[in-house]
Amino acid sequence: MLWAYLALAGRILLLGYEKILVKQLGNDAESESATFLYFLISTVFILPCLIFTNMPSSYGFYAYSAISSLIYCAAFLFYVKSISIGEVSLVSPLYNFNSFFLLALAAIFLGEKITVLKFIGLSILLYGASFLSREGNLLAAMKYIFKNKPCALMIICSFFTAIGRTIDGFVLKNADPLAYAFIIYVFMTFFLFIYVSANKKLGLAFDLFLKRKLVTLKAGAVNAYTYLLLLYSITKIDVSVAEPASMLSMIVTVLLSGFMLKENISGRLNGVFIMIVGAWALFI
Repeated sequence: MLWAYLALAGRILLLGYEKILVKQLGNDAESESATFLYFLISTVFILPCLIFTNMPSSYGFYAYSAISSLIYCAAFLFYVKSISIGEVSLVSPLYNFNSFFLLALAAIFLGEKITVLKFIGLSILLYGASFLSREGNLLAAMKYIFKNKPCALMIICSFFTAIGRTIDGFVLKNADPLAYAFIIYVFMTFFLFIYVSANKKLGLAFDLFLKRKLVTLKAGAVNAYTYLLLLYSITKIDVSVAEPASMLSMIVTVLLSGFMLKENISGRLNGVFIMIVGAWALFI
């Protein structure tokens, strides 16, 4: 169990940095091409890890993996677009609205219990996110979301992500996390390749790689190992706990947004500390 919590802690740190890399990769670039490139490189980084596992022979495993991959493709197309055109320290916290969707889906499909403390913890975490958006309260923040395109895109991403995480939790009851992660990334890369090729944007992805090689490689590596850490953690920890706890990555994201991207983060750190309280409630 200790290793699962250490994996979750590692995911939190990497996830916070990942959003900075996505911004650097997708800024002033065609977002769909950037998304394809993002997962192509991630798949390359996962490939060497296959020496530690064996591929399943179950048809159902690959069927569920393909469905989950399609859902994640949709989620990350919205995700990269949102971060590319929005302010990282504003839109990133909104990703965490997937916790509301996830809590309901995990209860319905995975049989996980919705305790009072989990609900309170999630509510506090989202209340903290409203401070990060500088709208003063949750109601005002929700109104702002639907008026701001990058924010709305991130909310849509969070919905698809919650569905994907629910499928992950179901499949990983009887599958190796490393094998599952690799198949997910292969399917996603394949689907995104078809998508960008059909839209005649494959050349844009190649040009983007040539212009931003280092950022692309770092983003791919961080993305791959962040997901691996999540999959390992949810083999021991409820997915409705592991995913909301990842909200703590906002501490890293907000601080790095100010330091590396020179964004104005004043007032947003208040929300971060409120989110810490909410995450603590999830583990009681």
